[in-house]
Amino acid sequence: MQTVFTIKASSYVRDLLAKLTAVTRLRSKLGTKDWLLFLFKALVLYRILHKIFRFDEWHLLGTYELRAYKKEVVKIVNQLYPHVVVEIGCGLGEIISRIEAEQKIGVDTDKGVLRAARCLNWRKHVLFFDGSFDAIKTLPFSRIDSLIMINWLHTVPEKRIKMEVKRLLQHMKIRYVVVDEILNEVKGYKYHHTFGTSLGDMFAERKKVEDPEGIRRLVVLESY
Repeated sequence: MQTVFTIKASSYVRDLLAKLTAVTRLRSKLGTKDWLLFLFKALVLYRILHKIFRFDEWHLLGTYELRAYKKEVVKIVNQLYPHVVVEIGCGLGEIISRIEAEQKIGVDTDKGVLRAARCLNWRKHVLFFDGSFDAIKTLPFSRIDSLIMINWLHTVPEKRIKMEVKRLLQHMKIRYVVVDEILNEVKGYKYHHTFGTSLGDMFAERKKVEDPEGIRRLVVLESY
């Protein structure tokens, strides 16, 4: 029993040190406060929640403090002054929880990450639902002011995304859609979408913001 515990403990320490080594080079990109918050989340808080709820491990390092695009999304959406905001693929709720809106809904297919998100954001008036596009159709709203879909669309074919958005529009109006497009020169991603074209019969492209990390561009689409 003691041997098993020792092996598990040493494995955890090795894993912890490996993660810390991997992110130390990012220290120069963050202020002291953001750096300390990142370390606390990545190495303590999110790791504990990961052990309990068993969500995907990549959430551990993709914290709000580290990923600049998340801050840009929050800034963009808050400048749209929405009342009802829905985020598909909300993960731990780091974006949707920071939106200033009367109704905030986070949707994800990972039940474990949703349980963790509810624990993290229990005071932030966010409703979390299991599912994807179909889950939104059941919401008691006839209009969404801002629909956020970030950091997962690159795994889905453009035709599928267009079909799902069209079906959603049969149930409710959507004023703004905020998405990300992986830059063509960035390798390792399955799809490189151009939503201004593929969703152009439903939405007009209003704004583009380049990702400070040089991986993606954020795109704001507005209904006609």
